[in-house]
Amino acid sequence: MSAKNLYAVNTALYKEYRAYISDSAIYYLNQNLDIAYNLKDLQKINETTISTAALFSALGMYKETIDMLGDVREEAFDKQQRADYYLTYRHVYMGLGVYSQNGRDKKKYWQKVVQYKDSAYSVLDPNSDDYLRIYETDLLEDIKLDEALSINDKRLVQTKSGTPGYALIMFDRSLIYRKKGNVGMEKECLILSTLSDIQSAIKDNGSIPIL
Repeated sequence: MSAKNLYAVNTALYKEYRAYISDSAIYYLNQNLDIAYNLKDLQKINETTISTAALFSALGMYKETIDMLGDVREEAFDKQQRADYYLTYRHVYMGLGVYSQNGRDKKKYWQKVVQYKDSAYSVLDPNSDDYLRIYETDLLEDIKLDEALSINDKRLVQTKSGTPGYALIMFDRSLIYRKKGNVGMEKECLILSTLSDIQSAIKDNGSIPIL
């Protein structure tokens, strides 16, 4: 098998494992990083580095995430890589902002969140789920709940039940109903999110602890 074909196979395996077996996902990403460097392919190096950083951020490995993102070559970005780069930075600084016990650092981290959110807005397709999710979050924070629900409706149309995307969107929908004070609908959304994660064999489910 050629190196490029092996890279494609590893990418598919990483996408299959990333939602529920992080160790395996990291293994295939590391394999691809070696392949990308051996090929001296900047596109593949950036793609794999950003994917690894995003996974690390999701796992709460914030230092490792920032270290990984520091290795990318921005001059070689395509449009999607630039968007993913901004989104990953936004995610890691949100995590740091939430968990930091230092008020001074916390303020700095949230300023970074806004900076990278604005950068992501500038390159994302306005109809993409990434764009719509950020916009929905902004509306939720501004207590524009009916508008947030409308954006969530648009996101739901783009996915289907039994997928990780559906589980995430229903979880986000539950947050809107919580703000509305509608406990019944909040629970319904959390149940649908949980069922979708079970169908997708995802172990790390954010809905179950709330239920």
